[in-house]
Order: sequence, then structure tokens, then C-alpha cells
Amino acid sequence: MTPAAQVFSASQILQEILDGKRAKSSLQQWSKTNRYAGSKDRRAIRDFVYDSLRIKRSALSKIMAPHSGRNWAVGVLLETNEDLEKYFNDETYASPRLTDKEKFAIQKAKEYKSPPDEEFNVPAFLWPIWTADLGDEAVTVAKTLCQRAPAFLRVNIRKTTIEKAQKILSGDGIQTVKHPSIITALRVTEGQNKIKNCMAYKDGFVEIQDASSQASVIDLPRDSNLKILDYCCGSGGKSLALDAWTEGKIFAYDISPDRSFNLKTRAERSNAQITKISKPIKEMFDVIFCDVPCSGSGSWRRDPDGKWKLNAHSWKNLLNTQIEVLNEAKELLKTDGILIYATCSVLLSENYKQLEKFCSLNPEFEIKKAHQFLPSDLGDGFFYGFLKKK
Repeated sequence: MTPAAQVFSASQILQEILDGKRAKSSLQQWSKTNRYAGSKDRRAIRDFVYDSLRIKRSALSKIMAPHSGRNWAVGVLLETNEDLEKYFNDETYASPRLTDKEKFAIQKAKEYKSPPDEEFNVPAFLWPIWTADLGDEAVTVAKTLCQRAPAFLRVNIRKTTIEKAQKILSGDGIQTVKHPSIITALRVTEGQNKIKNCMAYKDGFVEIQDASSQASVIDLPRDSNLKILDYCCGSGGKSLALDAWTEGKIFAYDISPDRSFNLKTRAERSNAQITKISKPIKEMFDVIFCDVPCSGSGSWRRDPDGKWKLNAHSWKNLLNTQIEVLNEAKELLKTDGILIYATCSVLLSENYKQLEKFCSLNPEFEIKKAHQFLPSDLGDGFFYGFLKKK
């Protein structure tokens, strides 16, 4: 496919997204119905779609016309200073040339001054919270979230060493460098698309996991022989990391069991001993890890679709759910236990302020430590805090 044909196909997917379809399902459906497309074409189209999602609001503001997949693609190309005639040229499988009306709409948009939430691609309702919570970092963080995220791996140090994992990965054409501060993390510098088919991944030597997320696990004692509950386990990434790092007994629970349907397979691949449990939970635990539902704002580089699904109503529900999860989990905590609260968010409102709110509602608890990561070349935005009884 030519670059123009790739953009044309991407614009069709963008239209489906505007119509309410999830990006992932639209891309999967496109691949099924266009089997002639090679892996490079599918990758280029996927990248264009996700790049477009990251800058959705600013891109759509580049042409003063009704929202459409075509206009969205035009806006993305304008933002990256591309020659529109290269992509809209009436060639076979490409988009038709821009009409005089469209050219006028593009010129008209140049007279329009975007509000900051649109310019920096943050949901409009969230912008006042964003600026209040992030202060001087608000614009920098918003801009960073419009870029592609680096890829990280977690080395399963229960099965191998960092150096051995790197050697195995290199043999499959995947080059990595050690993270400067998170000892289990490798940043992928080459061969990212080969990871799920490489020997190191298939044999459980590495897992795909962001570095900032790994940091919350390695803050626990390395040799801790503790009873640990991953209370919002999802697909089990934290459960696997906890098993690899500690000497503890790992239990996994999620309110929606379907989310952890493949945890058994992942655990077998990693030689991890993880016990899935369901309510009622009658046991007590030394450590309870609550990676709670959140805005996902720290990982919008990876899931830009999630940014635009967030609204004022779902935001309010998330804040309530986060406190509810902590209140449920505290009932399962041993007297001298550690309650860990974590989000993939950059916002004070659902991070440290939630710890303070929880402690005000449960004065027997206190914040022992907390850490906020902002998105960068070293990882996603992520927050975690340790709570203990006084």
C-alpha cells in the first residue's frame, strides 16, 4: 500500500471511532476484511490511528468543518506539517483531492484560537482539575501524553537474570537497555513488534509491563515471606510481578473474573504460584495491593481511546469507587499489614488526595510513603502509596 492508501484506510477507521466504535475493535475488523494488507501496512495504519487519537481535539480543530474521519486525518497531517497533496491526490486507493471548500475550511481554522484544553488534548471537563492538580507541569504532561510511549519489559528474576534476558532477547532481534533506577525493567530500543513471538516472552523470562508500574512492586522487601493479595488483579500483571519479586504467597481477586481469564496461562509460563480467589474472602493478608480503577491519565500514550471515553459522570464514579475499594480491602488486612493504593494516573485528585480522604475516614490509618511518576522516556505516569495502621 502507498502512504496515501494507508491514510485513506486509517481515515475510514477514524470515522468508525467517531461513530462510537472502539479503536482496537475497528482495527481488528479492518485487518480481517483486508487480508491483502501486509504486516507493515497494518502497523502503519494502526500507528496513524493511535497518533490521531492522541491529538484528536487539536487535529479536528485544524479544519473548520463537521467532524469526519477524513477531516480528522487532514488535521493530523497538518499538525505534522505534511504535504496534503501527497495523501489526497485521487490516486488508486487514495483519498480524493481536497475540494476548494475544504481548503477554505482549513484557512478559516487558522483564524480560530483554540482553548487550552483543545490545544493540549485534554477532555474539556477535566482541564480545570488538570491545571489545579498538575500546576506548572500541566502543559508539559499534556504534551508528553500526545507522543508515543516507550516500550518496557519486566524481567522475571525468579527464572533468569537481567543480563541473560537481554542476551536471549538480542538473539531474537530485540535490543534493550537497563532502566537507570528500576532494576527489573528493560527499555526496548529495537524490535518491539517481535516481543510476543520471541523465546524470552514465550518461556516466561520477560513480561510486557511499564517501568513505573514495576516500581510499586520492588518497593516491597525482596525476601518478604508474606501473604499478599492483589485485590484488583485484572489480567494479573501485578500478581506475576509480586510473585517474581517476593517470597510471599500470592492471591489474586477481581470483581470481574473475566478480566483475569488468562492469568492461569500467564502464571504457568512464568512458573508463578498464584491462587485466584472469589468472594466471600475469609482470609487475612499481610499486604493488599489495590491497583484501583482510575482515569488512566498516566497511560494515555498507550490508550488514547480511554482519554476520550472519560466524562464528568464517569470521573465522579471513579473517585467514589477508589475509596470503596480501599474500604473493602482494609477489612482483609492484618493488624500490622500494608495497604498499597496504586493508579496509572497523574492527577492529585485520585492519588494523594484519595489517601488523605481515606485516612480522614479511617483515622487508624496513616500514609507511610507515596510516590508520583509523571510520563517520560523512563515510564508512564503512575502513583502508589503505602498505608498502615498507627
